[in-house]
Amino acid sequence: YWYIPSPLEIPRWRSLIRAFKPELWVFVSLAFILGTLILFYLQKFAKDRDCKSKSISLTDYFLSSMKTYLGISTSIDYKGKTAIATFVLWLFYCLVINTAYQSSLFGLIVNPGHYPAIETLKELDESGLEKVMSYETQEHVDDSYGLYYHKYPLCANNVYDCFKKITKERLQTVLASSYAGKKAMEEFTEGGLPQIVPVKERYF
Repeated sequence: YWYIPSPLEIPRWRSLIRAFKPELWVFVSLAFILGTLILFYLQKFAKDRDCKSKSISLTDYFLSSMKTYLGISTSIDYKGKTAIATFVLWLFYCLVINTAYQSSLFGLIVNPGHYPAIETLKELDESGLEKVMSYETQEHVDDSYGLYYHKYPLCANNVYDCFKKITKERLQTVLASSYAGKKAMEEFTEGGLPQIVPVKERYF
C-alpha cells in the first residue's frame, strides 16, 4: 500500500462558515431579505394610515433584522395585528436559526474534523506527494516486482526513519508492505490517532 500523512485538522475558524451548509446559507440570506422587506412595508402601510407614526428607513430595518438574527433586542415599534403577528413569527424563526447555528458552531469548535483522506491512486497522483520506497529491494527480484518497486527512490536508511520523515515533513508518500505500515501506524500516533494512514486502493 501507499502510506501517506494523516489528513490535517480543519482550522477552527472555518467553523463560522461550516456551521451551515451552502444551501442553508442561501435560505437564511433569502429569508433575511424577504423578512426585512415584509416588515418594512407593513410598517410603511401603517404609517400611511397614521401620519403621527415615526418614519424609519429601510436601512434601519435591515439593521433591526440583523439584531434579531443575532439575538439582540430592537427598539422598532409595530402597530396593527398583522404587523405584530408577523414580527412574532419572525422572532420565532430567528430564535430557531440562532439556536441551530450556535449548536452547530459549538460542535465544530470542539471537534472540527479533518480534511478528506486520499482514497484512490488517482487522487494520490493528483496530490503532488513525492513517491518513495520504504526499503531497498534486491536487484535479483523478478521483473514483476521490479516493475512496481525499482522506479522509486529510497526514503531513508531504514523503515523507522522513513516513516518518521513522512510524519514530520508531510511531503512524501511511501510504498510499504501492510505489515510495516501497520507497525508504523501503531508507532507514530498523536492524540490517539495514527499520523500515517494507507491509501485504500491497493497498489500491489
